Amino acid sequence: SGVCPPLEKEYIRKDGTRIPVIVGVIFHEEPEQHLVCLVIDASDRRKAMDALRGAYDEMETRVLQRTSELASTNVELTKEIERRKRAELALQSLAITDPLTGLYNRRGFTTLADQLLRQARRTSHPFLLFIFDLDGLKQINDVHGHLEGDQAINAASAILKDTFRASDVISRIGGDEFAVAVLKDIEDNGEQALLTRLYQKLDDFNSHAHKKYALGLSSGTTELKAGEKLTLDALLAQADAKLYDQKRAKKARSA
Repeated sequence: SGVCPPLEKEYIRKDGTRIPVIVGVIFHEEPEQHLVCLVIDASDRRKAMDALRGAYDEMETRVLQRTSELASTNVELTKEIERRKRAELALQSLAITDPLTGLYNRRGFTTLADQLLRQARRTSHPFLLFIFDLDGLKQINDVHGHLEGDQAINAASAILKDTFRASDVISRIGGDEFAVAVLKDIEDNGEQALLTRLYQKLDDFNSHAHKKYALGLSSGTTELKAGEKLTLDALLAQADAKLYDQKRAKKARSA
C-alpha cells in the first residue's frame, strides 16, 4: 500500500554495460486496486551529476594550486570560493527540486515546510497546509499521451506559483500530487480566499488554453492554529483525508 519513494540504482544490460535508473512504485485503490511501476532512464541526470562533481573537483585542485601564488592568491581564491558555493548550491538544488516542474520535490517540501512550521510556532502565526491532486492525469496520459500529461502537470504548477507567494513552500510531492505550506500573516486572507483565487486561475486557463480536456485540481486543507503542537506528518494526514473526501464527492456527482 502507499508509495515507494523513487530510488536510484543500476541495471545491467545483457552485454554487461550498466545503466542508471530511477525506480518507483505507486499503489492505487481507485478505480480498482493496481500498481504503477516506474523505471526511468537516469543516464542524463547521472552525467550531469558526474560533470558537476568533476567541475567541483577541478575547482578544488585549482584552489590548491593558487595558494602557492602569493601575489594573486587572494583574488583568485575569492573567485574559486564563489564558484564552489555555486556548485554546492547546484548540488543542493538537484537534491530538493522536481526536475519536471522546478518546484520543490518531496524532500525539499519536508525540509522547508518543517522550518516554516517551527517558525509559525515561535511567532504564533497560523500555518496553512494545502494538498492538491491533478484530476484525471491518468486519462490525459492514456488519451493524449504522456507529453500532454507533463504539460498538464506544468500548467498546474504554474497556476500554483501564480496563486501563492514566493515565500510559500510550493512542491510536487508525487506524480499528480502537490503540497503548499503557508505561514499566514494576521492580516492575510484565509484558505477560502486562496482557493477561490486558485480556481479562478484554473477557469481562466481552461477558457484560453483550448485543450481537449479541462484542467482540474482537487484540494485538501488544514490549519495549525496558535498553540497547537501537531507535527507536519499529522497535518499532511489531515489535509490528505480532506482531499480524498473531495475526490469521492466529485466522483459521486459525476456518476
